[in-house]
This record gives sequence, structure tokens and C-alpha cells, in this order.
Amino acid sequence: MTIAATNLRDNSEALFATPEIVADRRADGGIWLKSTTPLQQGARCVGDWLEHWARQTPDRIFLGERSSVDAQWATVTYTDALRQVRAGAAWILAHGLSAAHPLVILSDNSIEHALFALAAMHVGVPAAAISTAYSLVSKDFDKLRSMITLLDPGAIYVASLKPFAPALGSDQAAASSNDRQRRY
Repeated sequence: MTIAATNLRDNSEALFATPEIVADRRADGGIWLKSTTPLQQGARCVGDWLEHWARQTPDRIFLGERSSVDAQWATVTYTDALRQVRAGAAWILAHGLSAAHPLVILSDNSIEHALFALAAMHVGVPAAAISTAYSLVSKDFDKLRSMITLLDPGAIYVASLKPFAPALGSDQAAASSNDRQRRY
């Protein structure tokens, strides 16, 4: 049986199209729903969306941040973001990051954090953002060490070295980082 939403008129302001589905009722009481509309070709990766919007609206703001309510907004357009993502992706590939040795991000959310994570995803390298509490609040860094050991990162990104120096100087983090540097 085909089921469609009823009592809906043509509304150009509607956010979603009315779905058309086929519902098969199974003997066990389950209902198997299947769309009659074929899927469209999907993007290869999130970076494809960035490339699309950089072509369509190059000067439109893609990301923005400010340090406080009273501060000026720092922004990045789609074109600038794409340029930075491509540069970051080239760095990631040049330094041998991979699914086996992903990018770890220890910094708070920021434009740079987002662009570096996008760069990794654009070239198929996982990016793992680890809560800054494990680096900045913790005194023993046990959880951070266990995450670094588990992830075996190819690189660790921090926006500013000074606040993260104690965590990065911890035995495991330093050993993992030094190990990786010897590989490349």
C-alpha cells in the first residue's frame, strides 16, 4: 500500500517535501517502510559541500566566532575556508596522517579547529577532538594518556602551546609524540 501525507496543500514555504512511501505489513507485526523516491547522488565528503558553496557564494561568511559578547566577529568566507582546508589537507597528507594515525585536536572550538578538522575529513583522515578538560583541568592526565595511546595520532593540534604544555609534556603524550616524529 502507498501512504502519503494527507490534507497538505502545495506550500512553497514548506521545509520538506511530502514523502511517498510504501508500507509493507509483515506477518510478525512489523512494518517495513520504503521510499518510492530514489536517492540522489551524495557528496563524497563534507569537503565537497564546502567546494560547492565556495563556487556558488564565494564571499558569503562560512564561519564566525568572537571571544566575548562585546568582541568583534572574526569570520571566514567560503573561498577563504576552502583555501585553508586545502592547505591543511596538503599538510596532513605530507605528514603521513591516516586512519591508523589520525589527527587529534586538543583546543577549544574555534575557526582554526573547524578548518583543520574539515581538512582531515576532506582527505579521509579521522579527526578526534578531545575535551580540553583532560588537558587543562586534569592534574594527572591519565584520561588524556589513555586516549592518546588508543588513538595513536599522527599529529596533535593545539591552538596555543603554552596552556597545553604540561599535558603535552606528560610521559605518555611526549612518548607518543616523539615516536610519531621519528616515523616521518
